[in-house]
Amino acid sequence: MDCQCQRQRFLHFCPFSPVCAGKNLVVSKIVCNFVSKIKKRQMGVRIYKISEYEHAAEIRQFDALCRILGELEAQTGGEYVLVGNYNIEGVELDALLFTPQAALVIEFKNWGGSIVAGENGPWTSDGRTIAGGAYGKSPFAQARLNRSRTAAGLRKYLGCERLEVGVVVVFSRDAEIDTTGLSESVGKWLSVCDNRHLGAVLGSRCQGATLGNRCQGTELFTAEQMLTIPRRLRIEAYDVQTAGESQAGLHVESVATDLFEQVDQIPADIDIRLRYRLLSEVFHQAVEGKLQQSKTKFAGFFAKVDYLLTENRDQMRDASLSASVNAFRIRLRRLQNAPRRAQDETEAVLTDEELRQSVAHDTAALCKFIALVYDIPVPASLDHRFPYVVASYYRPLYRKGSEMRVIIDTWDDTLITATDCETGEACRIYYRKADNPYALGDRANLADILLKGEQLNLILPREEAGIIYPAIIIYNPDYLIDVTSLAGCFSEQETATPYAYMLRKLAPVFSNEAIMLGNFAGQLLDEEVYHVDRPYEKSMADFCARNAVSLAVTPLSDHFRADAELQRQHIRRAVQGALAEASSVAFRRDGKNTILEPSFFSPTLGLQARMDFIQKDLTLMVEQKSGKASYKSSPETPRIRPDHYVQALLYRAIFRYNYGVAYKDFHSYMLYSKYANSLLDIASAPDLLFKALRLRNQVAWLELLLTRGGFRILESLTPELVCPGESGTLWERYKRPQLQALLDRVRTATPLEKDYYYRFLTFVENEQMLSKVGNRTKEESGFASVWNSTLDERRNAGNIYCDLRMMPLRQVKGMPIERVEFAFADGQDKDVSNFRKGDIVFFYAYNPTLEGEPNATRHYVFRGSIVDIHETRVEVSLRNPQTQREVFDGEVWAIEHDFMESSYRALYQGLQLFLEARQERKDLLLLQRKPRVDTTLTLQGDYASQGNTEFNDLVLRVKQARDLFLIIGPPGTGKTSFGMVNVLKEQLMEEGTSVLLLSFTNRAVDEMCSKLVGEGIDFVRLGSELGCHEAYRSHLLGKRSEACRDGREIRQMIERCRVFCGTTTAFNSQIALLSIKHFDLAIVDEASQILEPQIVGLLSAKNARTGEHAIAKFVLIGDEKQLPAVVQQQESESMVQEPNLRAIHLTDCRLSLFERLIKAYRSEGVNNEYSYMLTRQGRMHREIAIFPNYAFYQNKLIPVPLPYQEEPTPLTSESHDGLEALLTTRRIAFVTYPEPRQTGLDPCQQETSDKVNLIEARMIAATVHRIYLMDPEGFDKDRTVGIIVPYRNQISTIRNEIDSYHIEPLHDIMIDTVERYQGSQCENIIYGFTIRKYYQLAFLTGNQYVDRASGEIIDRKLNVAMTRAMKHLIMIGNARLLRENVIFFKLMEFARNRQSYFDIAPSDYVSGNFVVGEAGSLDSADSLGSVGSLDSLGSCDGQRNAVFPVGELSSDETFDRTFRTVVEEPVKGDAMTRWPQYVLGNEFATNQALIDYGRSHFVQSKIIQTDLKDTSGRNRMRTFTPADQVLVYCHNMMPAHYACAKLMYGSVREWVEERLSSTSLRTISVHLGCGPATNALAFMQVFGDKIGCLEYEAVDISESMHQMGERMLHAAYADRVVYHKLSHFEELNDDDWNALSSVPTVIFFHFSYIFAKIGPQSAEKLATRIASVMAAHPLNRYVFFIQQADADRSLKSYRVFRKALSARVHFLKVGCASAVWNADASQMQVDALVFPFSYEIWEG
Repeated sequence: MDCQCQRQRFLHFCPFSPVCAGKNLVVSKIVCNFVSKIKKRQMGVRIYKISEYEHAAEIRQFDALCRILGELEAQTGGEYVLVGNYNIEGVELDALLFTPQAALVIEFKNWGGSIVAGENGPWTSDGRTIAGGAYGKSPFAQARLNRSRTAAGLRKYLGCERLEVGVVVVFSRDAEIDTTGLSESVGKWLSVCDNRHLGAVLGSRCQGATLGNRCQGTELFTAEQMLTIPRRLRIEAYDVQTAGESQAGLHVESVATDLFEQVDQIPADIDIRLRYRLLSEVFHQAVEGKLQQSKTKFAGFFAKVDYLLTENRDQMRDASLSASVNAFRIRLRRLQNAPRRAQDETEAVLTDEELRQSVAHDTAALCKFIALVYDIPVPASLDHRFPYVVASYYRPLYRKGSEMRVIIDTWDDTLITATDCETGEACRIYYRKADNPYALGDRANLADILLKGEQLNLILPREEAGIIYPAIIIYNPDYLIDVTSLAGCFSEQETATPYAYMLRKLAPVFSNEAIMLGNFAGQLLDEEVYHVDRPYEKSMADFCARNAVSLAVTPLSDHFRADAELQRQHIRRAVQGALAEASSVAFRRDGKNTILEPSFFSPTLGLQARMDFIQKDLTLMVEQKSGKASYKSSPETPRIRPDHYVQALLYRAIFRYNYGVAYKDFHSYMLYSKYANSLLDIASAPDLLFKALRLRNQVAWLELLLTRGGFRILESLTPELVCPGESGTLWERYKRPQLQALLDRVRTATPLEKDYYYRFLTFVENEQMLSKVGNRTKEESGFASVWNSTLDERRNAGNIYCDLRMMPLRQVKGMPIERVEFAFADGQDKDVSNFRKGDIVFFYAYNPTLEGEPNATRHYVFRGSIVDIHETRVEVSLRNPQTQREVFDGEVWAIEHDFMESSYRALYQGLQLFLEARQERKDLLLLQRKPRVDTTLTLQGDYASQGNTEFNDLVLRVKQARDLFLIIGPPGTGKTSFGMVNVLKEQLMEEGTSVLLLSFTNRAVDEMCSKLVGEGIDFVRLGSELGCHEAYRSHLLGKRSEACRDGREIRQMIERCRVFCGTTTAFNSQIALLSIKHFDLAIVDEASQILEPQIVGLLSAKNARTGEHAIAKFVLIGDEKQLPAVVQQQESESMVQEPNLRAIHLTDCRLSLFERLIKAYRSEGVNNEYSYMLTRQGRMHREIAIFPNYAFYQNKLIPVPLPYQEEPTPLTSESHDGLEALLTTRRIAFVTYPEPRQTGLDPCQQETSDKVNLIEARMIAATVHRIYLMDPEGFDKDRTVGIIVPYRNQISTIRNEIDSYHIEPLHDIMIDTVERYQGSQCENIIYGFTIRKYYQLAFLTGNQYVDRASGEIIDRKLNVAMTRAMKHLIMIGNARLLRENVIFFKLMEFARNRQSYFDIAPSDYVSGNFVVGEAGSLDSADSLGSVGSLDSLGSCDGQRNAVFPVGELSSDETFDRTFRTVVEEPVKGDAMTRWPQYVLGNEFATNQALIDYGRSHFVQSKIIQTDLKDTSGRNRMRTFTPADQVLVYCHNMMPAHYACAKLMYGSVREWVEERLSSTSLRTISVHLGCGPATNALAFMQVFGDKIGCLEYEAVDISESMHQMGERMLHAAYADRVVYHKLSHFEELNDDDWNALSSVPTVIFFHFSYIFAKIGPQSAEKLATRIASVMAAHPLNRYVFFIQQADADRSLKSYRVFRKALSARVHFLKVGCASAVWNADASQMQVDALVFPFSYEIWEG
């Protein structure tokens, strides 16, 4: 019988195969199905999607577009390249389509009905305005802009000089479209249609009708150019046909299932308020989980809920669901806002009885909400419990008050339709001046800036006939804008534009004497208010210490003192005379009622302010100005300048609308201290106030647009557009030239420089925006959480200390109060907080009796920094010291996190400095020239140590580099202690040179200082006392400046010092220092934690005198495989799309300059003239280093070795305590535990969040206790043991458990998060993974990435955690959850292979009641098990009670002969095999890690250092090809897997043979994850006598696996097996299945360990495809053999697969066994290995 099947195979990348697990899947089912079909037509349509769309309607529209293109391709045979969600030249395109004849921009609009489109004015749908995307203009304006930008970008990237671009605006809903408002010329490039007509429009446009019929058929792109478009746009990685799913990503259905399970497991009999708290946690998980990758900026939880409800409105079957969900949300908020004191409980609005009546309704609303947004039905177990919904349940619970927050939906010329944030109800708002006598000014301009989904604050709203009439409308009110910055935009003509605000952010600030005088005058005002009488010299000395850099850069003139003394006289006259004598003001001369520089936050007006001084009773405000008043002023009496007037008016508005202080009761003054008659009363000016608030709204709108690439508007601006109406000498000579110069620098930049500049400006803008309004990955993040989050939410997030009592003030007479201390309330736990020493904060007093919970927006606040946090108190330093105790007379206080706008301003200005840099420096940073190297230079010093010349080699390479050098410093390699210090010492041997040392954190700078002090090197440090360790404070520039009398002496001191150090933040804020100080070398430590905008300004700064760069050469030291910088943005926001930026390795703005340069200059991991990797680690014991060394560093790290690194580990312990034995005999151990039964809530977990794991806390505490008991005398709290956990909440739980042992030294051990531990080390490290729920995996794996050089997944967080340990590392976690991730799976397999994996009941672990076997030996046979058979699927636990030796199970001559020939002989014949110890150069354990314990993809070569040493004693390097890795896999694992497969097939032999008897000797075997055909060999061995010919459909991504499988089967069975090679299951198309099923056939599906290699999404797609095959061919019989590791049965991917097929199969058998391979010791020196596995057999 001829068994050769001549079926055509279409080979392509496989989203089901393991290799795809490292990519991001953004492919909808429709697109996947479409792609599957068009592959047969030779790839006529190629589809790329850069990222998932924000809105569900956009996703559906893109799917429809793909389907339409497929139909067009089928009809015409045309060629198409479709790019979805593409950003080009700063504009976001919904889609970009290429054909040989056309380039089309396609914009999606989720509208329908009666559409009116025109060139002028808005487009409307049934009378409602249609916004035009991100810019808020009309769709026509958007289309015109997108067309222009796209054409410019395509000309640049594709090299097409004369390229015209067409635009299609498509409406997703059926529409009648009136386009009479579009001219004929516009119609040549713009088409407007709905989905019904899209195919026809595309058919016309794609044939070249873009420019009219005269160009129809003209070819824009040749066939070759069409092929190169993806490469030239650098979008190949986003091909939907090759997209896989992210290993770190979570399966949507699995997340929803987990959420439903959490709801289902909430006991009905627990306290009703606890029940609501648990429901609230699920609600927040559901919302946050769904929005993880959203780019929309949300301020507050309601905005997120409303967005999801709006997005899914079309799928909402229950009309009352929105109201029900909002009623539930409001109830939760009222619960959280309830009075917290027992005596106030009667005041709570919601009683327990009301909650009991509502809980069933709220549970139903929550479940239906989850079902809606995750598109999965509510489980029957929950659905049957839902009550009938009644209107009274979800009726509005709130009414309008003095202000009203709404979310914009639609609008027309007069009305805005919006959603009330309090009630969730729709409302209509009148926003014009006409017919609204209450309105402050005409707000018609609002129509130009309205954006759907943004928030408005309506102040003093009045309702008449269902229409709301507000007095003031504030746009995006949670984005607070600084009053001073806003006022600075106004000109003398009282005009202002938001562009002025934007340019003020970008323009570098230059110090001058006028600014110095203003700052000094502010100090003089403080002294006068508080009666501090001291001579000029003393005042100036204090001023010098605080302003050292500014004074050094700007030496003061001889008349400065006279000017300052005159200002002092005017201030004294104003404060002690005019102000005190004002009859309308009760001003106290003694200053006891005066507060200096308090701050205010007003989300009511969207403003923040810092005032010069006020009275405590909020009746008086004084703002000081030391410079010139209005040009209309007289020499003696000033007139208020418009910008100053605006500032004062906005301050008054804050008092009026935020605090309810009537204008008649509030007195405000402007103090012009330059003038004799200096004090001016501030009168009301409603028109000017309106202009100021209008500008505030425009700025808020502009800031939103800038986050979406709007900075390119800079190229179209002119000074006259920025400052309309300006004129005069000052304008012509100074202001206008400065503006023109700034704009010219942008215009004259090269295209690459512009793209770099714009992309990072957008990145910084997004960081600033998210810092203000919050991000989606961190709970209660963003400054707006101060007022948007409840007290409970802020507490749980660790963002507030409340109920504090101020401790007695300690004040030295005549000195200001600079520090205050607060006592914690009884029971308050500082470990739960997110506060750390050095954090910037604000604090304020509040009255809990009157106000309930603390609210910073109701009070003035003091700003400062945390000095220290003690057990019972927290100490804070004030940014603006106070003199009078009376200002701190509050009863109860709160401390919250502050936000520093100035830190972002430094980044904007640094990017501007980049544009101003010399061309050779810009070219260096943008990789347009190679760094220079001078190989003639030699070392002056000797840096060898104990025969190790590594540092001599390093320092020489650094010295020879003339521009830059990169030092890679893995953990413990001495990058600071030796690398930095030795490079510094060599540089200082050159006479007259200076060196700058930088790092990201003050802690790292302290480390630098310690090395400098140790080496006896003098230095100056930039920074504050608070951020500097007390041992190095004498080196601070401020301290050194105290001995200087003026700026000239400070400058001389700066010029003399050769070494400066500080953080990048400190130098960015004092970048003027670089204008007077030249550094021959800058060394940047921890460079991988520094974002590019944080360093590029420093590298671009120039010396003011010479024009040369202040930093001649820079050395970056870092490790890209440790934790990167902490940023707010997700990859979807920070990814870079510009092709020319990707060409210089700028692919993600979150990555550091160090990492980008490493990609450019680190070739194949080899040291060269630009980079050097330190490899001798002096921290970890050799055994601890094995896993991170191999998994993350390609086996390149070797011990120094220090004595303790080589210390032998005892094989046994004499202790009968299992925990002590574990700590004695294991250097590294992974400990897991059985999960508690889900019969209800674990009592010990009921009161905790998911971020607390009490089980692990007790196990960790027990471990710490044993470590202490093993050596109490040698215990050091700072060195002996440290604990790392992912969540702050767990820290407190662990410390409480440790404290239960009542051992005082244990209380102060370091317990912290991984991020805080970077840079630290301890002898013993305990890493508690903590996670309890599936969704938490996303957080734990958030820092994983695929290394370009090795192809390996790098987990930065795990790397840092493991490499903190010096002598012992204990990891404790939930193995069932963790093994879902490939890195954690490898870690557990590594531990298992070293007999260091333990599954122990928590109580047994804590008590030490378990036995630890000898290290390197097997556990007792009792724990292994036997074959079992279950009638239904269930756990195999306890079913296994026998162990099967591989030799016994595999004793068949065919396999033995084949294995020897195909595997053993090539292994033994390899040049690097030293049998039996080294196979292909490695010992057994290293080879197991090489193949990822069987999970490797076997598709990419790996370069590693082997275990085999050369003649010089160095480990030999080897490139392991995929074929080498397959050979290792076969040698290490194939015999055991073969034995397991034989056991599985043998268990149902008779049953299978019965089915084979009816197949006419034709057998089809489809094997997914076939590997080297192990199961085929076993299948033929068991059933071969019943099979004539086996058609073997082998599915595996690895070509090397296929080659090995073919060799094995051919050697064993020759032509009895026909091997069909597939990389993808879907390559078996419908035609193939028809051929296979021409007669009824038995199809055997085999799944071998595949579910450990694919994600849930791929598993779901695979099951869907199999189900479709079964449905199409019901006469076939289908048998499923599923073989996998026992623990893999709990994997999400397997559970999803099984669930998807459960309706089509029934389960026949479940078995578990363990095969033991104990190879002949004469052949291999390995211990016996256990391969526990399970199998399932289904029939369908």
